[in-house]
Amino acid sequence: MKPIEDYAEIPPLLAGYFRRGVRTNHFLSAADHQADIAAKNLYCHTWPGGLLLIRQREGYRRLYFFITDPKSLPTLDFGGIAVTEIPSRPRDGEDGELFQFWRRIGFERTLERLRLQCSGEAVEAAARIPAPPLPIRRATAADSAALGRLYAECFDPYFGCIPNQEERNRALAGGQIFCAEGETGGLCGLIGTSPPPYNEIRHLAVAGDRRGKGVASALVRHYLMAARPKKGLVWTGARNEAAIRLYENCGYSGDGWKSTVFMRKEESR
Repeated sequence: MKPIEDYAEIPPLLAGYFRRGVRTNHFLSAADHQADIAAKNLYCHTWPGGLLLIRQREGYRRLYFFITDPKSLPTLDFGGIAVTEIPSRPRDGEDGELFQFWRRIGFERTLERLRLQCSGEAVEAAARIPAPPLPIRRATAADSAALGRLYAECFDPYFGCIPNQEERNRALAGGQIFCAEGETGGLCGLIGTSPPPYNEIRHLAVAGDRRGKGVASALVRHYLMAARPKKGLVWTGARNEAAIRLYENCGYSGDGWKSTVFMRKEESR
């Protein structure tokens, strides 16, 4: 596993993998890579069958792959807990070569997500439906610590893609997080989105004592009214019926894409 120390290493490293037939889950931006490099958190591993980009997160590693030959396995010590995610379309089938690839190197299928999307027309229709009155505003740097606590309360530390402080601060500077204020002060909810033009909801969180009171719906509708996306996306747990119903009520519907999370736990010693 080799550390990546300069962003100039990235383009030539990836250049040979952007071609037909290469399996990948890479969707990171240049800003993501630059932040990881600055924090000394980005590594790579190559072998005859492909390339792994490895992001060191708090307590685990997240893997992004370019696989040219699923029958060729990497020889790599993952050093503890590692997580990767495989996106798939309906025609890809339920259990293809990539699933077998990750199983053979010790990963277990852990979670499934569904992708939902909405059109501009659906956004406009949903935005006209009244939401519960609630103070919602763009979050600022002063909210960073409170947001961090809310992320930690509501999302799994390994599967929730929780932004670290640097990523949170970048999202705040870009106006990508809205927050809801509780009746007695403090934050009771947040919605975090991707930077334009992708219009993806990345996180939706409501404090435990405020769930079931319309906070999540108000946050989604506020975001839709503020962004007015021509096309919006969100991923949510395949078994999270409440979240799926919420997004459907806000104009989203499943488009057939799924994502399967695989995890490798540290072996007992």
